Amino acid sequence: MSKIFVDTIEPKTSGGNISITNASLVTPDMPIIKLNASSNQGSLTGSTWHNIALQTATIDTHGLKDGNGYTVTADTAGYWVIQAHVRINNYGAWRQILQLTKNGNADMQMEMAGYSDSGSQYKSSILYNMQQLVSGDTITLKFYHASGTTLTSYKDNDGVFLMGWRLRA
Repeated sequence: MSKIFVDTIEPKTSGGNISITNASLVTPDMPIIKLNASSNQGSLTGSTWHNIALQTATIDTHGLKDGNGYTVTADTAGYWVIQAHVRINNYGAWRQILQLTKNGNADMQMEMAGYSDSGSQYKSSILYNMQQLVSGDTITLKFYHASGTTLTSYKDNDGVFLMGWRLRA
């Protein structure tokens, strides 16, 4: 097998594309991150937005972890798929919202509503999103519920996480 060592590959024509006939031979340096809660988060009072604590980077291929979220760099900017999950410990609300924040502002949210049981279940809020992120964008999570009581997140068995991977630059 032959090896070619280069720092940059560029097309012959300015602004052109490079064609690779067998793309399965190419392994891109794709940024992937997964942040998990390392402990249950209590004091999630009703009718209040709560920042979700994500203390542990279980996967972080490009060192993006930043506080309780991640910050995209110039090298990792592009189109990202983002997923998040928060499970509540043995009680749920009739209304639970998981919100993705970008640079501290509400960016996207998914709501779970209308549970028929008021207890004895580990209810989950799930969020899926795909968007373009630019250098400096910081992604974090917030959680809201309307149970009228104080809840606790349940981190066991991957119960609280935020993960993302870049599809392309």
